Amino acid sequence: MLSEGARSERRFDQFRRSLRLPAPVDADEVTAEHDRACSSRSCRAAQRRARGASTSSRATERPAGEPAGAGCYHAAVTRLFVAIDLPDDVKEQLDTLSHGLPGARWVRDRQFHLTLRFLGAVEGPAERTVAEALRSVRCEPFTLQLRGVGHFPPRGNPRVLWAGVERCASLLELHRQVEKYVRRAGLGPEDRKFAAHVTLARLNGTPLPRVLAFLAAHAGLQSPPIQVERFDLFSSVLAGEGSLHTVEESYPLCAAYPGQGPDLPLAGPLF
Repeated sequence: MLSEGARSERRFDQFRRSLRLPAPVDADEVTAEHDRACSSRSCRAAQRRARGASTSSRATERPAGEPAGAGCYHAAVTRLFVAIDLPDDVKEQLDTLSHGLPGARWVRDRQFHLTLRFLGAVEGPAERTVAEALRSVRCEPFTLQLRGVGHFPPRGNPRVLWAGVERCASLLELHRQVEKYVRRAGLGPEDRKFAAHVTLARLNGTPLPRVLAFLAAHAGLQSPPIQVERFDLFSSVLAGEGSLHTVEESYPLCAAYPGQGPDLPLAGPLF
């Protein structure tokens, strides 16, 4: 029998497929689509509850008498993702870009991050298994840099606005390590190629000429060098004006232990 978390994740995937969306690249990507698609009274009530909940809350509470699964499950489901948090000076730099586009829902409260792996609704023992597995990641600290802006999808109506990341071999290695250990913890493989970016906004009907003008104006975006010394396991709960992210566990970067044996092979390449 499926757990409540697994049932919620299945409903989440059914919602995504009904909109003909690709699998989300981070925990926030479906927020704007959800707002357009779901206008039920129970959904709005759930979002109000989520908006007033503590950011450390694991889930929003159903009102008395409301059966499990009633209304919109998105506001009540906690989803997990693995990401690199950004330093305050870089967040401030990105925050200065966050204006001037109609229909844009900008990342709130400077919650900018670089997603390494979206995990979905992983709860209970499975969450603990994943959190424990991530402690085995071995990668030396490294430096990366943000450069330029763009949008997803690259063709058609833009839905997500992002800041790009310069190609970095150490970042790709960290992603490979994270992917390896979440798969060893029992999660399925990622179904899209890793494309490093930092989400700036979700777009809802933003005119393409305005998006192109924004891209042209900020094509020269370049952050100061970012020293990456850890990565984090985040939880994300959908609220009325975006998602609320909470760091559940942090993992300092370090090289392999002396004498550490070779990695066990995985089924198929990661890149």
